[in-house]
Amino acid sequence: MDQTKDKEGNPVSPRNAKTQARQEIKMLSHAFTKAVEWGHLKKHPFKKEVRFDRERGQKPRDRYVEDSEIIEVLSLKPLRKRGSVRMIQGYIRLKLLTGMRMTDLLSIQPARDAKEDGIHLQASKTIHSSGVKQIFTWLDKDGGETGRRAAYELCLAARPLDIAPFLFCTVDGTSYLDENGLTTSFNSVWKRFYEPRTERDHSEDAIRRTRPARQSGYGCGSLRKSGASPQTARSRRRTHYQEVVHEKS
Repeated sequence: MDQTKDKEGNPVSPRNAKTQARQEIKMLSHAFTKAVEWGHLKKHPFKKEVRFDRERGQKPRDRYVEDSEIIEVLSLKPLRKRGSVRMIQGYIRLKLLTGMRMTDLLSIQPARDAKEDGIHLQASKTIHSSGVKQIFTWLDKDGGETGRRAAYELCLAARPLDIAPFLFCTVDGTSYLDENGLTTSFNSVWKRFYEPRTERDHSEDAIRRTRPARQSGYGCGSLRKSGASPQTARSRRRTHYQEVVHEKS
């Protein structure tokens, strides 16, 4: 079977393919609904016949990672100056302070993306649409350190190979992103890091979704309900994580 590809002809990972398929089915379903409403069709051809994962019983998230759990991980004493422990700690710090997706973090190239004012990132999600680059500055609007520079330098120092072009790289200096944009090797490192330490859910996606952040109004969902924009939600959430990360810096 041929690998799923996007409209540009690029391979799509299984995870992204599932998301893309779900969105396209929803859009198509809406189009059929409107066609029935306008009298172009007698009935919807597949209404209530297509079920998504959650509708088939996918278990929803029942907990959020606590700040204390993040602090515990950042408090671990690495046995080596370089390696997976320092890399994961640096990765977590940088993710909490930027909100970058895994694929975007793993694609960072210091020579290309690290500038005098911060990290300039072309988000993978918008590369074929707006194409706008995001800038994650080292300093806040008042000139104070955001913690991103320190997190970035920790990631840089943890690399097993100094001359590697990627911020996060394997022992031979190659990227954790394979030619198809998959993160299989990094997922393995993440799993080996967390499994011996806890049985709780510490998926890469869940690590930044702490319960205190949401209860304090830092989560996007709660802020949207109160009228704040998604940008404001992200900004306040990052401020909260600066305090969490700085606590163990």
